[in-house]
Amino acid sequence: MSGIGVLLKYYRTQKKKTQTDLCMGICTPSYLSRIENNLIEADDEIYSLLFERLDLSYEKIIQDNCNLDQRLEEWYKDMFFQKESKENIEELKGLCMISSPDILIKFEITYCRYLILTQDIELSLNKINSLRKLSIPAENNRNYFLYVNVLLLYHFRVKEYSEALRIGIKASNTDGFESLGKDYEVGAFYYNLALNYKNLYIYDKSRYYAEKALRLFLDNYYLELAIDCQILLGISFNNTGNWSDSLRSYLKAKRLLNYLPEKYHDTYLGMIENNIGYCYQRIGEYEKAINYYSKSLIYKKDNEQLLTLINLVHCHHLLGNSSKSKKLLIKSLGLRTASRPVNLSLQLDFMSLIILEDILSLEEIIELEQIFEELVKRNFQDAIIHYGETLAKLFEKYHHYKKAAKVYKSILYTNKGNLSGNNPRIQRKTKYF
Repeated sequence: MSGIGVLLKYYRTQKKKTQTDLCMGICTPSYLSRIENNLIEADDEIYSLLFERLDLSYEKIIQDNCNLDQRLEEWYKDMFFQKESKENIEELKGLCMISSPDILIKFEITYCRYLILTQDIELSLNKINSLRKLSIPAENNRNYFLYVNVLLLYHFRVKEYSEALRIGIKASNTDGFESLGKDYEVGAFYYNLALNYKNLYIYDKSRYYAEKALRLFLDNYYLELAIDCQILLGISFNNTGNWSDSLRSYLKAKRLLNYLPEKYHDTYLGMIENNIGYCYQRIGEYEKAINYYSKSLIYKKDNEQLLTLINLVHCHHLLGNSSKSKKLLIKSLGLRTASRPVNLSLQLDFMSLIILEDILSLEEIIELEQIFEELVKRNFQDAIIHYGETLAKLFEKYHHYKKAAKVYKSILYTNKGNLSGNNPRIQRKTKYF
């Protein structure tokens, strides 16, 4: 057992024995010193004799450590799959404090994951800083694998995506890194890399790692995790204009959903149907888009419907269904709250002026221009394209050709950027493992 020497030293000092007293007739004091400093590993017989002199059972200590290790692994697994903790943390901490150093380090790493899970970001950073000082070795070390994944989780939560990737890529290049994790953990590691790349708009890398994760999840029948991968792939294809590939990914996710219990269906179908609708909207098939957006609403609670309603408003407006778009817009405004994402608020502001006002004043057109400039500033690429075209035509109608040209330039720049911006119409799966 790694760290047994340090544990031996702990119990020796607790019993107030000197090294000479403890090792007499068993080994030399210098040999014991090397054992206690983890410089060598002695035979089990020597450990048994040393612990016996301390009135302790070496075999029981080994078994207790194994039990603690298993308990920590179960705690970590529960948080991974269930996203909750039922562990008696204070009791477990007390037991780990008098166990081997590796067990205590594993507790601190797992506890750090718990803190991030419960949104205690400040305390989790303090724990991470303490763990950094330990310089956890990478070679053949399960704790290193867990530590790296906790670091990725932390940096994702604080939106430090580049730092998460720096740590993750460095770890993945370590010999034997994958062998330190369980199959679903390795898959999640690659999924998390894909998610960080997606948030940096590096979609080719996002797809590469999402596909690696997907293969692991499918091979080992982690179907819910595979669905998350297919959705992430669909989003990446969406953002690079590969609509047919995007549709394929979403439809595969729907098929996989048939193998999961019904309790999972509404959440996933609400998201998938919305994103399929978006694909059809982008290729100009607005009737099909409306059909899928309407399906999406069936599976969503009222407080989850705003994004899909805005998409429906836009499609009906493009088809000239003014009464339907106005009715849906009024419903959307009723769901608006201060806590809603800014991209949804900006879209509502824009559509309200376009749909609810019969004749726009110059001041209202200027207000539309300001909303559009905010969309450009925040790089909401799809909104830039759709609302930009509407705004440019208004400027042309009122003979503001320079302003119209500026808007068209923003649209052209967005298209040339290979749609590499933030898309406010796709529903994202931000699950992180």
